[in-house]
Amino acid sequence: MKRIFKWGGLSLLGIVIIGLITSYAPDTDKDAMIAKYGGAQAKFVQMAGGANIHYRDQGPKDAPAIIMIHGMSSHLQTWEPLIEKMEQEYRILSLDLPGFGLTGPNPTGKYGPDIYIEAVLTLMNTANIDKAVIAGNSMGGLTAWRMGLSHPDRINGLVLLNPSGAPGIGKEKGNLAFTLMNSSIGKALMPHFTPKAVVKQSILQSVERDDIVTDEMIERYYELTRYPGNRLASLEAMKNSNDPSAWSKISTLDMPVLILWGREDQLLGVSRAEQFARELEHEKLIIYENVGHLPMEEVPANVARDIKLWWASDVFEKARL
Repeated sequence: MKRIFKWGGLSLLGIVIIGLITSYAPDTDKDAMIAKYGGAQAKFVQMAGGANIHYRDQGPKDAPAIIMIHGMSSHLQTWEPLIEKMEQEYRILSLDLPGFGLTGPNPTGKYGPDIYIEAVLTLMNTANIDKAVIAGNSMGGLTAWRMGLSHPDRINGLVLLNPSGAPGIGKEKGNLAFTLMNSSIGKALMPHFTPKAVVKQSILQSVERDDIVTDEMIERYYELTRYPGNRLASLEAMKNSNDPSAWSKISTLDMPVLILWGREDQLLGVSRAEQFARELEHEKLIIYENVGHLPMEEVPANVARDIKLWWASDVFEKARL
């Protein structure tokens, strides 16, 4: 019997090794990725420390401005379905944070909300935008409300889509990629071995509406994850993604806040939405049924409608003046 288990274990080990060998994935070509995923809309601005921030500036330049910040392991294209619904009425700037998308790794090796806020401020200064609504999803939502604490003078209001940062109640399921990124084995292997199947499964676990997960979307995530330096940068970003002590200050935010949450979010459970609502004075909370972690991609028309209604509401009027 022991011999059977021994050979069975060796067979399993062999399968794992073969799987790793076949999933070896080198970095993608930087210039090819910029040409493919940047195109005519691509703009770049260098922030202090040397990171070359990739961004897009869409909509009328004299319209009210909104800055959109993506989440962990994502990129600015996550906002495009929503931007299509809003760009006629608003000036919309989206960016790839340091360590993600076409921005690539930060030369200083530093990541986290403070660095991301600096990137947003660099973008606003470059675009000559004094104040804007700041929108963020997941880690981008955390960046948005942390920016509300540190730079309230640059913000008209916040739109938080499934933001991170609340302590949470219970344990969420998460997705496969983030689980691996938090494991010692994953940290050692993921900079070199990135199975496309893991990327696909992680996206599917992040949304409730599987029909939005196209082959093109999977390929984009797979290739931009492998943009030179991004995999190591993502691991560093995961370690520095949150400072629990910041949550104790969130009730001091004194600006209009729109909270949008997918009820079926498996990464950041909907119970966290109520935590944000309890702490914030000038908030409006909307929960979307049958939606997961990415409302701006799953129900962009609903999100655009609710942002526009909030923006036109009385509670927002004082921030527009």
